[in-house]
Amino acid sequence: SSKMNEIKFLDPLIRSFEKLPGVGQKTATRYAFQVVEKLSEEDVEEFAKILLETKQNVKHCSICNILTTTDICDICDSELREKDKILQLKDENEQNNFFSNNTMVYITS
Repeated sequence: SSKMNEIKFLDPLIRSFEKLPGVGQKTATRYAFQVVEKLSEEDVEEFAKILLETKQNVKHCSICNILTTTDICDICDSELREKDKILQLKDENEQNNFFSNNTMVYITS
């Protein structure tokens, strides 16, 4: 218990990591120690900058709802796309799997 009192100053960082899915107190504590003990100040600054920029710049396509940095994603905006058809993916995992090869895929039925 005295060990836990010694790291109270890490609590805000630990609580922040716990907001991520699948990250409990044990993992969050490990992440907090990793940030403090192993990452350079430059690494932490870059990480914080990337987190903020990503949160500010990534949004959902207004047509198909996948993550993109533009109002309409490249697929929906493509001249090759059949505008009367839409492929709906149920979640981010399915989206990641579908687009993992970074190629434009057009589904026709």
